Amino acid sequence: MNKKKQLAYYRDKTNEISKQLSASNQKYFEDLREYLFFSSLFQDEYAVVAQVYEIANDLLEAQNHGETAEEYFGKNPKEMADELLRNTPKSRLIDQLNLIYIMVGISWLVKLFNDFSSDSVLQLNLYSYVTTAVFSVVLVILFFFGVQKTIYLKQGFFQSKLKKFLVLWVIAMVWIGGLVLLNLYTPNLFVVTLSYPMDMVLMLVLLVAACALIFLRKEKDFYPVAFMLTIFVILGILQRWASKENLTNDNRFKGLLIALLVAAFAVYILWTRRSAKDK
Repeated sequence: MNKKKQLAYYRDKTNEISKQLSASNQKYFEDLREYLFFSSLFQDEYAVVAQVYEIANDLLEAQNHGETAEEYFGKNPKEMADELLRNTPKSRLIDQLNLIYIMVGISWLVKLFNDFSSDSVLQLNLYSYVTTAVFSVVLVILFFFGVQKTIYLKQGFFQSKLKKFLVLWVIAMVWIGGLVLLNLYTPNLFVVTLSYPMDMVLMLVLLVAACALIFLRKEKDFYPVAFMLTIFVILGILQRWASKENLTNDNRFKGLLIALLVAAFAVYILWTRRSAKDK
């Protein structure tokens, strides 16, 4: 069994075990798992997932012997998790670079498709792509750090799952809003223009390639991303059709685009939440 399949096996089995735990033990375990996940951005993923699987097995066995999670692991799971992470090997430099490449690649891909959807002519501000990459990487790191710090707060806002989701939604809106502001205020340096139909051909090829890669590799976490990329292409095609029909200034057409985009983001957020919950 290769490492990717082994990781999937550990995650599936861990989820199965979690469902067998009592409510209090499950809460203890899920908080611990969440803390380990958000604290291990640059740790070896395989080692962390394997440790979580072992913890789940140990907890289930303890529960079968009448012990609670607090009795078995102690009343300070954060301290235990920090000790585990200190003894967990760091991911290889190439894996850390790959993680950064993925962050940058996703931000660039989303920006490219967004640029295509926002006007009837595709204009690429290369300087804006650099600032977008830096912004996205910094925000992801801050997001992981922020969530990690809130998991074991004893009281307050973050103890509610709904409120946690609302915070995640706000962070997503900050990311989107930040990208919008960067687009508006980044100087137009090194601008490349692709006219119709070359821009549409390029975007359709990229869309097919991205979706094929995601679905053939069964990267379920990225299914919502594939959905949003498809929506951006549809919006871009509508923009080009409207330009030919002189409808770009029609308020009804603008309302249609806004409604489609809002509905798509709602679906994206719900889909992402469900994927995270299943995982």
